[in-house]
Amino acid sequence: MKKYVFKPFRTYGGCYIYDRSLNTFFRISKEEFLTFQSLEKGKLKSSDDLTISKYLLAGYLTENCVKCIEHPDKSYLQYYVDRYVQYMTLQVTQNCNLRCEYCIYSGTYENQRTHSPKRMSWETAKKALQFYLAHSIDSKKIMIGFYGGEPLLEFELIRKCVSFVENEVQGKEIEFHITTNGTLLTKEKFSFMSEHGFHILISLDGNKDEHDKHRRFASNGEGSFDTIMQNIKMLQEKYPEEIKKVQFNAVMTPEMDLACVMDFFDVDEVISDHYIMFSDVATGFKSDTDEEDRFWTVRNYEYLKYYLALIGKISMDHVSLMAQKTLANVLEIRSRMMKHSQMTECMHHNGPCIPGVRRLFVTVDGDLFPCQNTSEIQDYFRIGSLKEGFLLDKIEHMLNIGALTKDECRDCWKLRLCSICAQQIEFKGVVPQKADKQKQCTLQERIITQYLHIIAVLNEFGYDAMN
Repeated sequence: MKKYVFKPFRTYGGCYIYDRSLNTFFRISKEEFLTFQSLEKGKLKSSDDLTISKYLLAGYLTENCVKCIEHPDKSYLQYYVDRYVQYMTLQVTQNCNLRCEYCIYSGTYENQRTHSPKRMSWETAKKALQFYLAHSIDSKKIMIGFYGGEPLLEFELIRKCVSFVENEVQGKEIEFHITTNGTLLTKEKFSFMSEHGFHILISLDGNKDEHDKHRRFASNGEGSFDTIMQNIKMLQEKYPEEIKKVQFNAVMTPEMDLACVMDFFDVDEVISDHYIMFSDVATGFKSDTDEEDRFWTVRNYEYLKYYLALIGKISMDHVSLMAQKTLANVLEIRSRMMKHSQMTECMHHNGPCIPGVRRLFVTVDGDLFPCQNTSEIQDYFRIGSLKEGFLLDKIEHMLNIGALTKDECRDCWKLRLCSICAQQIEFKGVVPQKADKQKQCTLQERIITQYLHIIAVLNEFGYDAMN
């Protein structure tokens, strides 16, 4: 086991050392940087080096105390699944009236189901709602999402679910959420959802040309943009205040004309006042395009503007929402580093939420999964069913996914900044293996190193990213 865990890195403006024991980094001289590099590679012994002694006296580089890799919530797992399930998503259908090329259910991704006519019965939905209410006794509020496929294909089932929950729940706030492609929105449906306080998220990928590249109707292959915009305009005329609460999500693909998409969301008179989310297309989407370089040129330019705004060189008004939203991870890393929490003998990297507690996903058949992002055809991710309840051993394995690389994690410099969860690990077979997780570890190292460089450079230009 390493005695001290650190990571030397440098930018064009300076040399730094990240200290895992304090979860922070500080500036060092070029000579010290070379010394720390030699120490990291095992070419020097820390006990023989004056540089280590200097920073030990200053309160840095506490000795590595990590002896085991175990998630801190493991001891409370039974309580959480019994009484503290926070959010439940109902898969009311596996069918959809669109066939989006990049959809995770399109048949182009490994280990994912495809669209099917299967739908959730009222009997299954009722059992799911009862199960959730029985396992959320200590949750502060009730949060239920409706998911598909396209959930509005099963609007009558959604009505029944809302009525049942509102009759059963007393003394708690209730939230309903729905993600929809927007093509089936009507005055009746929107009026109902608005009356019952739904949080509505509509998928819209930008202007007509960009949106219709991928989001087409299953029946005739035509684009869905015009139908969605007609529905939104109709609802704006009928419900001018309520419609303002609707949010939109745009999926970014490499061949997208990103500049046109950002302009659309900034200036379109129907959309511009709404909250817009930007999501990257799912890993594994293959695009036959020569436009990827242009996409990243535009995207990186937007990132540059964001950094310039942070150091006061331009106004944040000139920075796209895309850049502000997608770079939130940098601020999240910074936030973790500001906590300066003490390390303990048992640690675990960030990333895993408690499977089935933060977001419980119930399929049309009543099977339980940690969230809607996990594979429904890999049994590893099935954490129970409405009939058998939660399978605690499977939840524990997923929660404590760091145990796959426990020896490496104990000495890993990025332990406190890592955000790997089981869902991100691609594997074949029954359960993920050590080598499967290590592929994700390599990706995490590249991402975290990049974020450290960004925060350090911002500091060099006068932005106190650590405060």
